[in-house]
Amino acid sequence: MAKKERSYNPAQEQRMTSHVHSNNPDKRDKKRALDKAKQQRQTTHLQHLSRRNPSTLESQIHSLKQIDSQGRLTDADRAILISLEKELRLVKKAKALASSDEKRGPVIVSDRTKKDEAERFKLKEREERKRFREVVSQKRDPKRSVYYDEVWNPYGVPPPGMLWRERDEDDEDGISLSQS
Repeated sequence: MAKKERSYNPAQEQRMTSHVHSNNPDKRDKKRALDKAKQQRQTTHLQHLSRRNPSTLESQIHSLKQIDSQGRLTDADRAILISLEKELRLVKKAKALASSDEKRGPVIVSDRTKKDEAERFKLKEREERKRFREVVSQKRDPKRSVYYDEVWNPYGVPPPGMLWRERDEDDEDGISLSQS
């Protein structure tokens, strides 16, 4: 019988090699993954609850309470009533959390926040200037290209393997060439 080959999992290999010095990397990674999954489940559950309409729950609760006041509520309906009331509380809580996330309180301005904001602004300006320079440098007039032809090469694109070459400004025929 042939020996079964093990499959190679690069992610697991990386985990094993990166945490060589730790006590038990697998347990820590599993715990981290479980915590992350739990947090993600909670946020999606809260988002789902915040989208629910509390008025429909309130109307259902109201109708069940009317039946209860008449004394015709069964044990199953009583359990439904309790779960609906619990769900209504959760929906209201989720809506309050969602609205508090949107409306944050006033930002306390300090020297540190001003410094961080100034650095972000400078970085943003540098990136915009860099992008502008790249756009400007890439724009080339195809009519200045040595390879330009109205019919056969209206964009002045050089053949494969050749560099972009332009005609001099005083040169109409393209005899003297300059590279850019």
